[in-house]
Amino acid sequence: WLASVGESGAVLKPYTAGEFIVFANTDGDAITFDGWIVRSITGFGLKVPLSVSGKEGRRSFVSGQAVFEGRCGSWVWRQPCWKQRCSQGTSEILLDENGNIQKISMSLGEKLGFVTLRVAN
Repeated sequence: WLASVGESGAVLKPYTAGEFIVFANTDGDAITFDGWIVRSITGFGLKVPLSVSGKEGRRSFVSGQAVFEGRCGSWVWRQPCWKQRCSQGTSEILLDENGNIQKISMSLGEKLGFVTLRVAN
């Protein structure tokens, strides 16, 4: 998987950890995904890890002592993509014709931009 957080990129390998998929590499970059939402980001040049809570309604982003809150609507299916509009931007999960995830994109707000994961071809 190819991943980017803002301007920083990395190649990550997916691992199953309970109910989560953790995309990680040996350089200390990692993204935790719950099937709908990116829940945490470590590495990628971030000074401290970022954690995300909430699904629909209020969503909180916590990085060290900094907390940013946004509001998110429901996930909407627009083939071939699930989309969720949030106050900080739109999240998308793109599927192929077999229903496999090909790309995950989620807005992290103005300062961090987007986190994007896509299948490496």
